[in-house]
Amino acid sequence: MSVSALAAALQAMGLECRVEPRENLALITSMESRPSLVDGELRRRVLALAREHGFTHVAIELGPAERGATLRRD
Repeated sequence: MSVSALAAALQAMGLECRVEPRENLALITSMESRPSLVDGELRRRVLALAREHGFTHVAIELGPAERGATLRRD
């Protein structure tokens, strides 16, 4: 598992976030002011990237602008 490589890949996608490892879980904290991680397709891309970097699960902590948004579990 590579936290720094996953963080760099997410940044290359244009996502401002912090990544913390929790065993096989990547905890991704959004640092954005716009609600990009609310989009289901983007979340699927983030999960695929996390799996490519050795993680089996992803948890996304939404930033202030995203809190209260309706999210689907994919």
